Amino acid sequence: MPLTDLIRYFNTADNASGSMLYPDGARAAAWCNGLRLSSLFQPIVDLREERIVGHRASLRAVRDDGTPIDGDAAYALCGDAAAVV
Repeated sequence: MPLTDLIRYFNTADNASGSMLYPDGARAAAWCNGLRLSSLFQPIVDLREERIVGHRASLRAVRDDGTPIDGDAAYALCGDAAAVV
């Protein structure tokens, strides 16, 4: 399924929360209670094997004015963890 169709599907299915997904380049991001939410993936490297063995995912949250906030503050502002997810 193309990303735009997936975004449209989730926005239609979740019309009660006030959150909204939107395309951000080749990824999807979300708007929730005045925050722009997206994911940040960092590689986990096995130094002995010199290869990537996985990725660590973190929440990236930015206020309307561009000020970043930490993930815990974003979860607190969005009501509950389920609303953010």
